[in-house]
Amino acid sequence: MTVACDTCTERPIGCWKAVKYHGCDQCYWNAKKAAVAKRRCPLGKLDACPYAPDRVVVINLRYRHDLRERGEKQIAERWHPQWPRPIWFDAINGYDNPDCTYHKRMKGAWGCKMSHLAVLRQALADGVQGLLVLEGDFILDNDFRRLADEFFQHVPAKWELAYLGGQHRKSAPRVAPGVVRVRSLVRTHAYLARPSAQQKLLTFWSQLQRGHIDNALADHLEHEYLAFAPFCFIVGQGGTKSNITFRKAAERFWRPELVTRNVSAIRQRRQAVISGQTPAKVWRNRITGTTPIVFHAPGKGWNRGQRNELWKELAATALRMKLPPCKEIRVITWNNGPAGILEQQLARNGQAHTVLGQGVKGWKNSMKNYLTCEALKTVEEPYVLGLDAFDVFYAGDLAKTIGLLDRSGKKLVQNADAGYWPSFTPPQYKQIERDASIAGVPWKYINSGAWIVYTDYARWYFQECARLQGEELAKSLGRFPSSDQVPWHILFCERQEEIGIDYRCEIFQTDINSKVLV
Repeated sequence: MTVACDTCTERPIGCWKAVKYHGCDQCYWNAKKAAVAKRRCPLGKLDACPYAPDRVVVINLRYRHDLRERGEKQIAERWHPQWPRPIWFDAINGYDNPDCTYHKRMKGAWGCKMSHLAVLRQALADGVQGLLVLEGDFILDNDFRRLADEFFQHVPAKWELAYLGGQHRKSAPRVAPGVVRVRSLVRTHAYLARPSAQQKLLTFWSQLQRGHIDNALADHLEHEYLAFAPFCFIVGQGGTKSNITFRKAAERFWRPELVTRNVSAIRQRRQAVISGQTPAKVWRNRITGTTPIVFHAPGKGWNRGQRNELWKELAATALRMKLPPCKEIRVITWNNGPAGILEQQLARNGQAHTVLGQGVKGWKNSMKNYLTCEALKTVEEPYVLGLDAFDVFYAGDLAKTIGLLDRSGKKLVQNADAGYWPSFTPPQYKQIERDASIAGVPWKYINSGAWIVYTDYARWYFQECARLQGEELAKSLGRFPSSDQVPWHILFCERQEEIGIDYRCEIFQTDINSKVLV
């Protein structure tokens, strides 16, 4: 059932904008629920588009039907609804063109150059103010629409060239939240050019007699163009055989490892942690660019003797921090032994929490679902944050997790992990979680060691987990599962519209190592 709206032709009844056109007696979302409905709108804020290109062109060889099918599928699923639909341009094939002046091994690069020149000439002739050029092997981020809006909301107004995807060759300084200034960059699979940049690119590439257009342009970007890029690229490349190198490349987003590879800056941040500053302010996920609030290191417990120096450094700092308690959150943890690092931290900060499993002998993780189901009956707080006791600490205001949960539009958000556990879980669930993940990040599967949920939803959820944990799973698997995560995999695959995984590590950070944190 849909309702008419002045913004779009049809809009689901769950949309917050329906409040403006229907009285409380007709609309499912009444005025009292309008603020909540706005955050959970299934279509998002369609009127909040800071910038849209005038033309989008995808350069693709005519016979590469595989790339076109993949690209059209991504556009149907992830494209920005307020951006124009892409135009598919038949690329010039240098190997079949008698006019090609390049060496036989570089004919693909010549065809690439001529294709980009043809697109730029047509855009200048038509007076296109914003031209987005994609190459056929592009890969859109799963959250492309939101990330594009965030980038153009903060990018400086005088930009000429915007790289939505690329590979930095020099460190790129930050100039605004989520925006970096491009100094030297290769790859031309996703760039957006205004008329001034279109003319410069056309002139420069027309004079190029050999080589790849991106390599030739890279060293001119810093001084001749006002070029910017998102801190985390939102368009990747690859996954298929290249028509230039004839090698099959993996899917790559070139996340910002090179952007932040500044040794002195890393040392300064580490020194800030050692001196007692808040890790949330100085430690950032290098791959996603986010600053997580909760840090989770499965298997690297504070009291269990594992030697991970970075983990110990951060955990010791977290224990010294004084963080404000959040009255809207009840933290639940599980422990049948001495107090772990999380319990020590919660007690120090005065945060309301419940420890389950105390006095239980012969502990198994499968008990977590049953104990949590019973404990939720007496919880009065509107939100519940579940965290393991020995390998988790938090390094920021827990109240921020509420806003991130509300913004996600989900009722439950779970920690993402690089490993899939337990291994005896039916394989179809693993594939579904992997398909739902974000390209370019290693964390693709559920980890039940950290999660946040609305209390009302949690009561139903853990009742289902307790039910699935019993006879039903024993019949399907031929054994009683010793892990609490098996029901989590099943319920995620059945209810993806309600349950989310924190793939971008906005709330939960799993890997605690210097390759990920900076």
